[in-house]
Amino acid sequence: MQAFAEVIKLDRGLPLILIEGSDAPVRAEFCARMSKKKQALTIGDRIEVALEEGLDNAVINKILKPKTKLVRNDPVNRSKEQILAANFDRIAICVVAAELNFNHLCRVTAVAKNAGVPVDLILTKCDLGSPNLSEISEIKNAFEHIYLAKIDGLSATLSRLPNGDGGEFSCGKNAAEIGDGDNFSRGKNAASIGDGGEFAPAEIGDGGKFSTEPVALEELFAGSRTTILIGKSGAGKSSLINAMAGEEVCKPGEVREFDDKGRHTTVSREIVVVNAGKPSEKRVVDMPGVRSIGMIHCEKGIRETFQEIEEASHNCKFRDCTHNQEPGCAVKATVSERSLKSYHELVNENDQNSNPQFR
Repeated sequence: MQAFAEVIKLDRGLPLILIEGSDAPVRAEFCARMSKKKQALTIGDRIEVALEEGLDNAVINKILKPKTKLVRNDPVNRSKEQILAANFDRIAICVVAAELNFNHLCRVTAVAKNAGVPVDLILTKCDLGSPNLSEISEIKNAFEHIYLAKIDGLSATLSRLPNGDGGEFSCGKNAAEIGDGDNFSRGKNAASIGDGGEFAPAEIGDGGKFSTEPVALEELFAGSRTTILIGKSGAGKSSLINAMAGEEVCKPGEVREFDDKGRHTTVSREIVVVNAGKPSEKRVVDMPGVRSIGMIHCEKGIRETFQEIEEASHNCKFRDCTHNQEPGCAVKATVSERSLKSYHELVNENDQNSNPQFR
């Protein structure tokens, strides 16, 4: 009997799949033809399987073309794609607040935006350190939402920062720094966290203000069926899922006393159903900590990450301006040096990996 199914867990054993019309997951193995081709499954793949009486495992006959996919270049063969996840409708990038790094964030954001779905940024562990919002300001419009998160066991306090549609925040010397215990920063422009764990309005820049909006945990990823959480090990992805579920459905890393960072514990990929059967039901994928994200066929993602460069380029003197040494370059005249440097780095890497003959 033929049936359609979804890959819901990948670990060291055979893939775990859920067959349409069933609520009991089963293991699956490749048919001989697909085994010879060494085809690789990824989490969220839709597949065609054969079910036979007397066999414990389903047999995978075909992998269906994914509607969406999260792709990086293969760490071993840089000119080859590696699909990390398939058939999702949102990506959330989790970053420890005190570890914000502009270049790394640009890289991860470009890969996420290339998938063609809404992308959120979640700054975690805000009570353990201060994020410098200048590390976000130049690419903030790439995100649908930017959240601050404090997670304590199975509870979490969320607040949303303004992005391009909701307001502005400064990237100058007075940019808001958030975290450091119960206060966002030490100066007169500090944004405090009240006794109830709420994020208060922040005053930043030259007298400018924005208000951080409290967000109920149930509102996170609203309107999305399946969300991929990506970020480095110890970024709090598993803890966030547990807080959303109100129970431990993922095992967070043990915390080392000397640095409060989680150990790398997520070695499998699994679709976790949160609040099953409730109006707030969501499916979340806790991805293993990704150590490297390489560009390949990522032109769209780079363009949508550096929106300021894309907009300014329309005013360049030459239509094929590369924003390097050309006269009359509107990008070099208006865009920050660090944005342009990061942009060129990703464009050059993407060109080399996508067109290996140009190496």
